[in-house]
Amino acid sequence: MSLPNLKNKRQPFKGLGLEHMNNAHPVIPAVLDTFTVRSIIFQVESSLVLSVTCFGFSAVMLCSVHQSMIGFVIILVTKKCSSVQVDIFHLRERNLLERLAMEISQFVSQGKSTGTAFTMSYKLAEDLGRAFSQRAVLDSVISAEAKLSSSDSMKDVLGLLRTLYVLVNIEEDISFLRYGYLTPQQSKVIQKEVGNLCKELRPHALALVDSFGIPQPFLSPIAFDWVEANS
Repeated sequence: MSLPNLKNKRQPFKGLGLEHMNNAHPVIPAVLDTFTVRSIIFQVESSLVLSVTCFGFSAVMLCSVHQSMIGFVIILVTKKCSSVQVDIFHLRERNLLERLAMEISQFVSQGKSTGTAFTMSYKLAEDLGRAFSQRAVLDSVISAEAKLSSSDSMKDVLGLLRTLYVLVNIEEDISFLRYGYLTPQQSKVIQKEVGNLCKELRPHALALVDSFGIPQPFLSPIAFDWVEANS
């Protein structure tokens, strides 16, 4: 099968009014109606399965994803670049979407109903939902950060919080290890970097807690005045 044909077959959402889902960074609709879900499953059955019949080609695709993730991890612990953080979340989200579509297709090809197939793929669906939510939160943080001027000291603090949010999610989300996005050694590197970020944020802890607007009666003295408590 030629590369142009493979490229055409790997556009399962073409013709559904969801062409944007074929992009490198698809935006998954927050709400999918029944027609859209059935249409996606139909396209998965008729198109996506054809593009992965060659298991060697599928292995090359997944290997490429894993290599990209490894490169991103190296950059994550050396730079606090928001574009890299967004890319790694998008890459995970898209890969999980492809895995879910492939798994549902396999169950359907074995005679399972689409509903049963989706239920049997609950673990991937759960991981995909979590990836979508975490990426949406990251987008919101970056949007808020972009509204601040470069001279605003809060911009640097938000940058640290954003990076901490990304690394903590990577550290705690088992899917990064389950699907081979991270090796155990890389996970340890990220865990160490989380500790370093917490040290950088420690001087801003009081201001950060106050910024949440939590009433002081709900906070213990050490929580809202740890500086005095440790003086």
